[in-house]
This record gives sequence, C-alpha cells and structure tokens, in this order.
Amino acid sequence: MKKLLEVYFDTEYIFPYMYLEDVRTLYPQYGNASIYMVMLADKYQIIEAQYFDQLVLKYMCLDSGTIDVISNISLFPFRVPHEYVNLNICNYGTSIEIELNGFGIEYIKNNYIEFFRQLDINRKVKMSIYDLINISKQEEETRETYEVLYIGQSFDSSVGRNIFDRLSTHEKILKIYRDYNMKYRDKELVVFLLHPKSKLHTIMMPDLLTTISLGNSYWQTTDELGEKITNATVINVIEAMLIYHFKPVYNIKLKNSIPNIDLKTYSELKNAGVHQIDLGLNLFFEPNKNCIQLFTETSKVCSKLRILHCFLENLYHKKSESEIEAEDINDELYRLLNL
Repeated sequence: MKKLLEVYFDTEYIFPYMYLEDVRTLYPQYGNASIYMVMLADKYQIIEAQYFDQLVLKYMCLDSGTIDVISNISLFPFRVPHEYVNLNICNYGTSIEIELNGFGIEYIKNNYIEFFRQLDINRKVKMSIYDLINISKQEEETRETYEVLYIGQSFDSSVGRNIFDRLSTHEKILKIYRDYNMKYRDKELVVFLLHPKSKLHTIMMPDLLTTISLGNSYWQTTDELGEKITNATVINVIEAMLIYHFKPVYNIKLKNSIPNIDLKTYSELKNAGVHQIDLGLNLFFEPNKNCIQLFTETSKVCSKLRILHCFLENLYHKKSESEIEAEDINDELYRLLNL
C-alpha cells in the first residue's frame, strides 16, 4: 500500500552566526536541531543610544544606509531617572549593554524592594539590535528577507556533539564565513535552525486534506512514524528536498555538498511503503508576528507556509534533477489553519 511521509518543523530559531557561543550557552534546547540554513540578512548597526523613561535607539541598515529609531521599549515597570541608567554600545554596534549604576541600585532598593529582591539588578544586560527590533515591532506583522547560502544537517553524537559543534567546526561553514568577511560586510551572516517531526500516513489522502492537516492540530491525531524509518533517514530526505528545491549557491559550488539519497535511506522508505514525501516549511514566527522570506538565485518563498511535494522514486533516481513541486498556502487559508 502506498504511504505518505509528512514532515514539518516543530522548532525553528534564527540567530546571527557571530552569537553562536552565546546561543549555545543561553539556549541549549536548540542543540537538538538537525537541519540548518546559513543565510544572509540585512545588517543593522546602533549609532546612538539614550534612556529617557524608555530606551531610545537610532540604528542604520548598512546595506541601504537608511536610519530608523526605536523608542517604545520600557526597561523597567516603573520610572527610573535616566541618570541612573548606563548604556554602552558594543560588538561593533550590533548590541547594547544596559546597567544600573550605584545610585540606580539604591533607588530601586529603597523604592521597589520586591523588584529588587526578585531580580539580579547588579548585572549588565546585553541585547542585540535584532532582538530589540523584534521587540519594538511585536505588535505589527513584519517581513524580513534572507538569502539562503547553504543547507546542511547535523546529528547528536554519542560523544555529546550537537549542531552547535557542527556550526563552529564544519569546513564548509568556515569557508562561507571567510567569504562573508571579504564579500558581504554590509550583510549579517545568520543561521536558521530547524528540528523536524514526521508522520507516516497509511492511506494516501487527497491533496487538499494533506495541505490542511500538515502541522496543525489534526496532524497530531494521525499515525506516528513507525520504527521502520529512522531519524537519520528522515533527515537525509529533508536535507535533499530542501537543497534540490532551493539550490543554494554554496551547495552547488562546493564539492560533495549536493546530497545523495543512498541505498539505505531509499530502502528504509521503500520497505515502509513510502511513495510520496511532503515537507512543510512554516516561515511565520507567531510570537513576534514576523514572516521571513527566503530566496536563492533559482527560488523565492514569500508565503507564510510552503509545502514541498516529492515522489520517492524521483528523489532517489534524480529524475528531472529531482524536481520538487512547491505549494504556497495563502494568508487566508493559513489563518484558518491557525498553524
């Protein structure tokens, strides 16, 4: 019986590559991601920072030269005199350090004792311009554009290595980073981490039902992925589909960067009865209402959700260069699905 393998990503996280070690320390939960994209984004630089009851930042997009202002972020739930707050622009203008001076600490201790007891107000707080922009615009729906340079995979190993280790040592990523320092200084090199979840449907569903179920609440009620298909096989297929679809420039130009669906991967899927694979790529980040748009020289995604469809035989035998059928979900249907 022909079966459908559905995959979507239950965890997605984007961060500047320069903050890799900070992310590893602060967000270890993302270490179990197994797919990553190395991308270029607009690079912003803080050029002025002040505090007058609220944080006021002036920042510039280095690529376009445009200047914008953030003036709607409150640092405290009560008024603190501006002379008690020290601001320091750091990391070449990509971050700001916020610190209370001695007078500020005493002011809060004397006037807001519960707040003083609950938080460590003696420490500096560092925030990136990218986080600050997201916070300032969290009440409005925004769009950001990223150029996908490279797509790869990583597994947790028995010796404790995870995707953060891969990103810090993989020779292809280091090559991209060297090129970035030479060619893309007005752009920010960022990493998109993704963790997949999979389901194996015992009956091939109509296309519409597949579209509606992928990744939403109904999807959780369908059959779990059987033991016949390993995580390694699912990740191999995901990586191949994404690369064949986007054709990132560094996967094309670097040796051994084009995936090959080996016989073991193919056999696992074939023996499990898999005929078609559907991969959902959700590009709308609900908490901050941010929709990311991905593009390469051959592909561009502007929708909040793109579903990739591929037949296993085409993927294994590279028929028509393993052409992937893409389906974009319009905003109205996306809203109804409540993904």
